[in-house]
Amino acid sequence: EGGQMPLQRRVPKFGFRNFNRVEYRGLNLDTLQQLVDNKKVTDTINLEVLRENGLIAKNDLVKILGRGELKTKLNVEVH
Repeated sequence: EGGQMPLQRRVPKFGFRNFNRVEYRGLNLDTLQQLVDNKKVTDTINLEVLRENGLIAKNDLVKILGRGELKTKLNVEVH
């Protein structure tokens, strides 16, 4: 006899988007070392310095990643 196709089988399927997800902007150690090499920073790196050099946007959250190597001692103040 068949009958009408159920609604959940008629409607196309699509994925899930978590609206509570927090997006971080990743910065590697070699990027921080380039700032020191180009004499754009001396000993402290904070969010304001990263914004001035165009590495992050105004409302970005920052996560430090481990690619590369630091050759100088730095104080890093981020999220």
